[in-house]
Amino acid sequence: MKNLRIHEHGGDVYRNAVTMDFSVNINPFGMPEACRQAAVEGVRCSESYPNPRAQELKSAISVQTGVPAEQLILGNGAAEVLMTVLRAVAPDRCLLPVPSFFEYERAACACGAEPDYLPLNEEEGFSFSGNFLRTVAEKIRNSAVQGKKTAVVVGNPNNPTGREIPEPILRELLEECVRNEATLVLDESFLPFLAEGLTVPGVELTEEKPEKFPKLVVIRSFTKIYAMPGLRLGYAIVGDAAVGERAEQLIQPWNVSLPAQMAGVAALRDENYLKQSLPEVRRQREWLEKELSSGLTEKVYPGSAPFLLFRSREDLKERFLEHGVLIRSCADFRGLDRNMFRIAVKREEENRKLIEIWRKIL
Repeated sequence: MKNLRIHEHGGDVYRNAVTMDFSVNINPFGMPEACRQAAVEGVRCSESYPNPRAQELKSAISVQTGVPAEQLILGNGAAEVLMTVLRAVAPDRCLLPVPSFFEYERAACACGAEPDYLPLNEEEGFSFSGNFLRTVAEKIRNSAVQGKKTAVVVGNPNNPTGREIPEPILRELLEECVRNEATLVLDESFLPFLAEGLTVPGVELTEEKPEKFPKLVVIRSFTKIYAMPGLRLGYAIVGDAAVGERAEQLIQPWNVSLPAQMAGVAALRDENYLKQSLPEVRRQREWLEKELSSGLTEKVYPGSAPFLLFRSREDLKERFLEHGVLIRSCADFRGLDRNMFRIAVKREEENRKLIEIWRKIL
């Protein structure tokens, strides 16, 4: 963990007087009522230990994903799952796009791997382009020649840029990992927010050629799509039985609370929540992007996730806090600077209020 940078996440409403929090990227429609009720019932039942195997939750995830329950690793949020999986893979080197979610770097350092950064080009809108693919492929091959075990950890879509990995790039990236015995860890925490056709879920790539599945780990989160960050729930789909067994040995017992397990089952059974909320989230994202591009910012970077990355005046976060609004400064992301910020997509009323305050600030 040497030389690990100090890093803060969004959602710090405990040190700031905040009436609107645009710094966290969760479904703005809030936790589904069925999840809330299930979590409350879970608290009532919490005089008992949670089920350490969480069979009911694993079964519900299995039904939704088509993945056998024995290939699932559950965790106290996607961050814990990532940490556990990387410890189980035990790579010598982790290839990490920058900018990207800081917990990738933390997890790499925690498992003793050497972080190796893959800069995304700002001039290309931080896209996963052919240049990115060539760079990562070269590094994977060099590691193989050196006899080093390598893991590539990448978000699809990426945070904080919001860029998805085009399907051809993703396919070739997996192929490159397979050819050189590298592991691809694909964080799909924000994937459900994307419209169909922009990219492809990682598991779908393996359905055509199941023998490639062991080189892919897919991480997913309930936190973002079901707006339950306080409950903490995520999971990994692991094809390599040996890696899955090591992960189960490494993870702490009872790591998923009873309220989280019960809320997760309720979320997966709620068929209407995503159908009703996601089209509106996408519509609001389009509206916000147009507003930000109409003179409110220096530049809005393209993306598809439920948040927007943009360049603006250096003191923007502080000016918003004067109005009780919290946004995310991206100054602590590798590859970004103090003039770059990220805002989440909220519901229409809050989005319009944000723009109204923004115009006053300017």
